[in-house]
Parts: sequence; C-alpha cells; structure tokens
Amino acid sequence: MTARRFAGHLLALALLMAASLLPAANLVVPSLEIITRGFMNAGTFELASNGEFDLVVEGGYKFLGRIALSYIDSSLEDDDNADRLAFDGANITVRDVFKLPLSLTWFVGSYDVLASGSEFPVSFGTAEIATAYRGLMYFPDPSCVQYDGIHQVKGTGIRLSSMLVPDKLQLSAYLYQDSWFLDGSLDFEPGHWSADLRVLANLASIKLEGFLGVSAVPASVAGWYRAGVLFHAASKSIEVLAELGLPKWDPVADSPFSINLFSMLVEPRLHLGLFNVAATFFWHPAYYHQVETFELGTFDVNLNLFFGDLSKTLTLGGLEGNLVFDSTSGTFSFKLAPYISFTTPGAVWKIKVNTKLWPFDTSDLLEGFVGIRASF
Repeated sequence: MTARRFAGHLLALALLMAASLLPAANLVVPSLEIITRGFMNAGTFELASNGEFDLVVEGGYKFLGRIALSYIDSSLEDDDNADRLAFDGANITVRDVFKLPLSLTWFVGSYDVLASGSEFPVSFGTAEIATAYRGLMYFPDPSCVQYDGIHQVKGTGIRLSSMLVPDKLQLSAYLYQDSWFLDGSLDFEPGHWSADLRVLANLASIKLEGFLGVSAVPASVAGWYRAGVLFHAASKSIEVLAELGLPKWDPVADSPFSINLFSMLVEPRLHLGLFNVAATFFWHPAYYHQVETFELGTFDVNLNLFFGDLSKTLTLGGLEGNLVFDSTSGTFSFKLAPYISFTTPGAVWKIKVNTKLWPFDTSDLLEGFVGIRASF
C-alpha cells in the first residue's frame, strides 16, 4: 500500500470516528451514481462501469463545517483502479459576521460551480433548473470534458456572501489560490491567484446568475479573465435555460477574439401534460477549467422527447436524438437512443440504448447504458 493510499484510508477513518463522536455532526452521502456501459470492442462485447459517490461530514448552523471525500472510478471491474477515495473539499462557514447578513467561508478543494444553476435549490430552495445534458450518459468517453456550468471555484481561499434581499438576491465574492493550474507533469502548481464575483437573482418566474473572474498568471502580460451568465424563465408549460460564458480569455494570447472562446448552451423545454420535449444546443469552448479542451468548434444538438413525470408517475420513457458536429474537421455523428427511467425507494434508474446511425458501422452499432442514481 502506498503512502498516499494509507493517508487516504487514515483520513477516511478519522472522519468516520469524528462523525460518531460528535453529536452535532452528520455523516451524509449526498449522491451515489453507477453507470454500466455495454459496447463492442474489436468484435467483443464488453461492459465497463463507472462509479462515483460523495461522503460528507457536516454539522452546525451558526458555525457550519463541511468535509467532503469523493470516490471516482472509471473502471470498477479493474482491480488496479480500486482505492480512489480522495479528498474533495472542506469548508467552514461563519454566519452573521458582525451581526450583519454576511457569511464568511474558508474553503479548500472543490467549491461552488458558477453559472450552472445548481446554487438556486441550495440558496433559495427552488426546484432543480440545471440541464440534464451532462455526465457520463452523454459524455461516456473518459477523455471527454465533463462540462458543468461555465467555471468551478477550486483551490484554497475565502468566500464572502450576503443575502442582500432575503430569498431574492445574493452576492458572493471569492479570493483563492487556484488549484486548476497544473505543471507539465499534471501536478498542482501553487502561486496562481484568482478572484470571482457572483450574483444570484431569484425572481418569481425568472432566475438569473452572473459572474466575473480574473486569474493572475505570471506567463500572461494582462492576466486571464472569465465571465458568464445564466438565464432561466418558466411558465406553466414552457421553460427556457440559457448559459453563455467565456471560461478563459487572455487579451494578448487569445487574439483575435472569436466565438471559439465561448461556452454556449440553450435549452428550451416544453411540458404538455405527460408529454415533454427538451432540445439542447451546446457549443463547446476552446478552454474549460483553465486548460485547453481540444474540442474547438464542436457543436451538439440533443432532442429529448419523453412521456411521464417521475414526481407523479414514477416511470417515464422517451427517445433522444443526438447530433455532434465538428466544424473544424467538417465531420458529424448521429445517434438515436430510446430509454426508460423509473424510481424505486431512494434511487432513480435509467436504461438507455444508443444506436449509432452515423458514421454507420455494424461492428459498433449499439451501445447500452444502465444508470443508477441514489440520494440519501
């Protein structure tokens, strides 16, 4: 056993002991997801399973502490890839600083995701508004970028946050040493500092989020900048979600300024009783999380037609059509995917079959998924 694995086991044991000894602490598994993919490889049908879960120790209200461990494995069947319990993040929040509507948080590791919409249920108690077009169901290749919003705060630093208007308007500022910066051997390179300013507006039928950020990069004359906005509007039968952002922009190096620098997602949703339509249009950015994506000029169109409502019928079924166009090479791919999703106590199941219609290859025509997502 390596020193890193031993340290990971020791940390996990310490957290479990702490949770059992502190009556105010809660040991929580906020999410657990397993996806099994079946596909042809060199004429052989194979199964590959990806699993991930989060283990969180948290407690308190006035003085809120939170430590998170994550387990991610891209091949659960492979013994060599076992033991991936790793530190994900920790934060301590002091509320009502100086008896003002202001909270101060010290964080280490992964923290808030910006312009994804995921903060609205947390801060305002709203329904989920984020897109479902993310994760391994849509990007099963481990080499693919796993997009979620425009940017994620990750590193060591502080957040100052204030609910300027209760349940309506929140302002947050971040200052941190950025952990997205890696050297040539993909090891963390310290000393890169970032700052972000984010605002959330929770209106009756409209949700708005916007942020601005900057990173001080010694190799850059002018620094790196980022910005993003999220818009969500809903009526009884129609929703519209839009994300537009600039994940990374160097005014000197990224010249001339072009559309390739942007991340853009537009998703109209139509609800007519049990019949639903969601169309997702997604333009991949040249950079994401401070690094090059190598997906320059890629554009996705995903059309999802389904019947049912898991909150009412516990079962839904549908058909997805997915078109991915690479404007750089001029090539595209197209898939049709029937699926069924249903709930059991504590878990949501999804069974999906991708039929790869173009480029057509009988040896790689079908790709099946079984996904289980549990909440505790």
